[in-house]
Amino acid sequence: MSPAPPFDAEQVASALAAGAGERWGATDWASLPREQLLAVHRGLGAARRRVDAVLAAASAEIARRSESVNGAAGLARREGYPTPVRLVAAATGGTTAEAARLIAVGQATLGDPEHPTPGGAPAAAGPAYPVLAAAVTAGHVSIDAASAIAAMLGRVSTAVGAEQLAQAERQLVERALSLPIDKLSVVIRQLEARLDTDGLHRMEAARYESRYLHLYENRSGMVVIDGQLDPVTAAPVRAMLDAIVGDLMRQRRDAVGGTRDERTAPQMRADALSAIAAHAIGCQSQEVPMPSTTVVVRIGLDELREGTGVGAIDGTNQPVSAGELRR
Repeated sequence: MSPAPPFDAEQVASALAAGAGERWGATDWASLPREQLLAVHRGLGAARRRVDAVLAAASAEIARRSESVNGAAGLARREGYPTPVRLVAAATGGTTAEAARLIAVGQATLGDPEHPTPGGAPAAAGPAYPVLAAAVTAGHVSIDAASAIAAMLGRVSTAVGAEQLAQAERQLVERALSLPIDKLSVVIRQLEARLDTDGLHRMEAARYESRYLHLYENRSGMVVIDGQLDPVTAAPVRAMLDAIVGDLMRQRRDAVGGTRDERTAPQMRADALSAIAAHAIGCQSQEVPMPSTTVVVRIGLDELREGTGVGAIDGTNQPVSAGELRR
């Protein structure tokens, strides 16, 4: 198999992204040396982000021309779509959620003198978030990351001053350059909790009120457990079940001879829950696995003493207020 000729990764990536390059088959990709494969992959990623930035701007303009104030003359309705989100989704072949993110990022990074910025202040001709806009336009930040950052900045804009908001924008854009979206989402949640503690308290109260647990028997005779718990309520449950399953896994790993425990981790977790319940109602069995465990919370000493600030519970990515952690 002959090696592929030398090429400029950025040029190839741009050509492929624009549809101008020849179709590359499995043989073409297989012939690429590792360095060139990684280079063209990075180039394609950057080209995709730049194309998405332009697509977001176009989507925002479609949304602007489709506003309800235009009535039947709105662009989306004239094209036969009830909303601009539906029009954008149809054009891109993506989901309505993806279309909504494109529109939101375009609105946040383009700027519109006819509309207020987050917080209610009159908008300038430029974007509401210039650092984020520059990073998106340059292809450094993805649409998903930009959407998450812009949404968070919009939520806290009424709780913090302009300087603090700009600092948060710069910090998040810098982190977005090196973090995947799942890890960036954790950073965003933590920063939002520190910037808007009142909002965090409202969120904690809403989560606590939304907790539930249902048990019902399905048609096959199995009892189904369905529920959701707020982070604080879930902490001791998760800690105990994780401790029991972890202890059983260690026993299986260290076992020599005898009968091997072939249960899966989910099966061990189900059995552990049953064992804990049986033990709680007075079971005297010596076979109930009850390893020592601790719920670990992390917060600064001053914040803990004063009951202010934000911390975390090991095992969850959600920020938790000092008051909840003390509880």
